[in-house]
Amino acid sequence: MSLKNGLTALALCLSLLLQAGHELGGIIITYESVLGATGDSLKYELKVYAVYDKFGVTPPPSLNISLSSSCFSNSMFNLPSSGGSNGLLPLIGADYCTSTNSINSSNGLAIYSDTITLPGKCADFKFYYSGGFGRYNNTANIQNSFQTAYFFADLNNLYGPNSAPTSSVNGLIQASCLNYPLNLYGFTEADGDSVAYSASAPSYISGTAVLNFGFNPGYSLANPVNSNLGYSVDVNTGLVQTQLSTVGNFILTIEYNEYRKDTANNSILIGKGKYIMYLVGSSSCNTAPFDLVLLNDLQQDSIQCGQSEIKLKTTRKIAANTLTNNGSEFVVTSAKNGALTVNSAYITSDSIVTLVMQQNITSSDTLVIWGKNGSDANVLISTCGKSLTEYQDTLVYLSPSSAPPIAQFNFTRSGYVADFNANLPADSIIWNFGDGNSSFGDLTPSHQYSGGGTYIVQLIVFNSCGLSDTATQSVIICDPISSGINHVTSGDSVFFSTINALPSYSYYWNLGDGFVQFDSSFYHQYGVDSTYTVTLTIVNTCGDSALYTVNVEYCKAPKALWTASILSTAGSGMIVQFDGSSSKGLGTFIWDFGDGNTNTTTLTPIHNYATADLSLLVKLIITNNCNDVDTTAYTLGQIGIPENNYALFTIHPNPTNNEITITGIDDWHLTIYDIFGREVLTQDSEQGKTIGVKHLSAGSYIYQIKTPEGQVKRDRLIIQ
Repeated sequence: MSLKNGLTALALCLSLLLQAGHELGGIIITYESVLGATGDSLKYELKVYAVYDKFGVTPPPSLNISLSSSCFSNSMFNLPSSGGSNGLLPLIGADYCTSTNSINSSNGLAIYSDTITLPGKCADFKFYYSGGFGRYNNTANIQNSFQTAYFFADLNNLYGPNSAPTSSVNGLIQASCLNYPLNLYGFTEADGDSVAYSASAPSYISGTAVLNFGFNPGYSLANPVNSNLGYSVDVNTGLVQTQLSTVGNFILTIEYNEYRKDTANNSILIGKGKYIMYLVGSSSCNTAPFDLVLLNDLQQDSIQCGQSEIKLKTTRKIAANTLTNNGSEFVVTSAKNGALTVNSAYITSDSIVTLVMQQNITSSDTLVIWGKNGSDANVLISTCGKSLTEYQDTLVYLSPSSAPPIAQFNFTRSGYVADFNANLPADSIIWNFGDGNSSFGDLTPSHQYSGGGTYIVQLIVFNSCGLSDTATQSVIICDPISSGINHVTSGDSVFFSTINALPSYSYYWNLGDGFVQFDSSFYHQYGVDSTYTVTLTIVNTCGDSALYTVNVEYCKAPKALWTASILSTAGSGMIVQFDGSSSKGLGTFIWDFGDGNTNTTTLTPIHNYATADLSLLVKLIITNNCNDVDTTAYTLGQIGIPENNYALFTIHPNPTNNEITITGIDDWHLTIYDIFGREVLTQDSEQGKTIGVKHLSAGSYIYQIKTPEGQVKRDRLIIQ
């Protein structure tokens, strides 16, 4: 939009003359870090803008700005004037009228600035100024205009230096014809912080309370100019869009809140303030003789992202020799990207200029274009000799938001090599493979890793609108499987284990007897002695598998178990029944009866001893089919007798044919049982130390000696 096209401001000029000697409109306080974002957080250039009536009292040579905070005592900075003649600079941005009705003829801009040093760091520094009244008494929209106006700019310097958002000085006072689309103001932010802009009202102070001025009937915060087409402030750029439908003077207030991320990624408020702008609506306007204008399209101020050409129009035909090939007569700035480079420029159809940019236009951006003296020392000149004036001819373009690209990819893997495939094309593409290596521009790269591991792969895609999207996936690369089977027989079980077992592997064992197992190590007992083919399948996290096989010869461990019972005694000999049928792992066996005789034919032999001797050592030797051997040996006196710990309790002689004597204890109770468990004799120690047994039949008996303390001994007694 042209800020000059077709405007006069007679109404403004007349109204301003009525306020001679006073400040007009609002004061704007700004601050800028002396060395930018990396500079000292205590040193700033503090600057104040104020509009004065040239015919009134000369603006003061300096202005006092107060500073308050919760951290330090209140203080004050005296800022000297840096203006031109009589301390005032011309209001170039407001020169939309003919010379006889120019705003510049009666008003000027005073600028006060100085480099200041803050007393330290604090979260709530406030630069402020208050004083005067009646600043807004000639405006159509502000109520109670004789309150004491209050102006401020807040600063939190705990998170490094900061600079307040800035807008063009030329926009402090602007004028417009009625029913003309307006794109006003717009701000830039030098530190890369996040700034939110919103419509507000100027402030006043009452006692210690800071309040907002109210609006006259018909005006509001949502529509301070009572426009038929509405009023909006872009929250990201501060750009005002509206259209005046009423003659008058209007105060427009843009409030900003600036945020920065701290180390914990929290948004912290680091700056706040208000820009007080002055807008005049006039019903009598003359078209400027030579100006920049938008093309006559349905969306005149819209420019599509992704394009690199910008077309604009002039209100008169252009003298072709005044446009340089590199478009040096134009300055293009982007709210997102700062100053843009014009590569070339050319004229189409006498009045249309095409600018070819070095980079594409980004999404959701605001472009501001104005003319200046080019490398040939001239601005553009019309064929009738009129020239564009620097800073006066400004166009604002808006690029609407666009859909971002979508980053998606899949991959296949074979060994250490992964093949990637981006599912959607993009204007620009970057791969980060997670091992420090990257690839650019390739939709289907193949990458070889140096070893196994989990790699975070990142795909970044960009479109021509400057938007991007990122996708990440974990890519698991596996080393080759190197393993095998260990097995060791332990008793009746076989212990299986995996060589080089890893917890990330999956295991599947087929044990050859219909059973399976899924652990890396375990015990297994086979039911039948045999040779089994055991297979182990290992699968790693990548799905790779390896198969290992081993033949396992299995035999139950031999265990010689036997009992014996004396069937009878005859003369000096005895007949004993042996039973080894409960033995395990049986392959072959040998009975050694302890008298020089053996048996290998039956596990339940009956052996006739020539002499009744319970001290003979009998052995059963079991050998399984794997040649493992187990031997169990007992004396005949141990068979069937429970173990006890009272070896000192004893009966002698044993064997006997007449009487027995108990030794090793004085107080006892004796019970003798036959082989069927029937009690055949009892006697206490009080009845005598010798017990007669000649009345008992020859054979094998069990005796039990019990003490009053409950101690018990059981053993075998042979009577001949």
